[in-house]
Amino acid sequence: MSENSDLIRGAVEEFCQKSIVGRALEIERQGMDDGILRAMASQGFLGALFDPQYGGSGIDRSSFFTMLEVFASYSPSTAAKLLITNSIAGPFLLNSAREKMQEVAQGNLKVTCIPGSFVSDRVPAQRLKESGGRIKGELKNLPSPGSGILIAPISEDSAAVVFSGIKVLEERKPLSFRGLGNGDVSVDSADFTVVDGWKGKLLKEILSSMDPGVSAIALGISRGALRKVSEYVTVRKTFDHSLKDYSPVSRRISELMSDLEIMEFYLDNMESIDDDKALKLKVRSTEFARTATKAAIQYHGGYGYFEDFGVEKFYRDSYGLSIMMMDREYDNLRLSEKIFGSRSGFL
Repeated sequence: MSENSDLIRGAVEEFCQKSIVGRALEIERQGMDDGILRAMASQGFLGALFDPQYGGSGIDRSSFFTMLEVFASYSPSTAAKLLITNSIAGPFLLNSAREKMQEVAQGNLKVTCIPGSFVSDRVPAQRLKESGGRIKGELKNLPSPGSGILIAPISEDSAAVVFSGIKVLEERKPLSFRGLGNGDVSVDSADFTVVDGWKGKLLKEILSSMDPGVSAIALGISRGALRKVSEYVTVRKTFDHSLKDYSPVSRRISELMSDLEIMEFYLDNMESIDDDKALKLKVRSTEFARTATKAAIQYHGGYGYFEDFGVEKFYRDSYGLSIMMMDREYDNLRLSEKIFGSRSGFL
């Protein structure tokens, strides 16, 4: 781990202990309010990868991934917000509306998109239409639907950054990343900028931080769940013994912790790892998160499904991460081509 990453870890841990731990359940139930976003912004977290001349912190990628992992270990929703803002919104705003970046970094202006639309070169499932100098259409299941800026595809290789005319049609409680909220919106706006050919200009840049960023959140989710279950099996007793005293329990949790620490080692050294290994780590870490969080739920027994115990969110979000932040079919094709050295796995 770099010295910068080590310093970032300490700063984020301190922030989470002061500002997130006591509000983690509130974030799940009511979402992230402006106060939390501005608190994150005041520490330079919200615009972590933005250039300082546009109001950001300009930290290195390794430090950013460390930041995501720590946030995810306490509140995966906050980490997801940071990843969307820095890895997708940042590159698009830099190419279309640099003057808005400082407001975003300060937490005064929120940006949203459907992340899955920007993590592959496949035709997006949902997109808006440009006609007569206006952007129109509807988007369903949009995270943070009440945001002031919306980034959405308008064709196979063009996207619009929309600054007004975004109307929330319906808000709902999502199954995962509840702190972000979820809803459907309609758009009718003449206030927008089009970014053409973004798959050639921005996709590689987006994936270079999204791939390890998703890994960081997956490992943070795993860390948070395993921390909770380790605490629980230490204090929970049966037949006058702590659950940790039973070999099947201690062995399984120890194995999971060992696997987690191996993957964390690779994440901490991400700057020296190529894109191929970053993709492999993403695929492996997201699968591991589902395994680790399921074990954490099981060892809590029925209590694991109660919000108050703080472990069920990790289980939900481990599955939501693969749905919201990834295109698994595209990633598996990419991985197959890297393994075999040619096009494969497409039949």
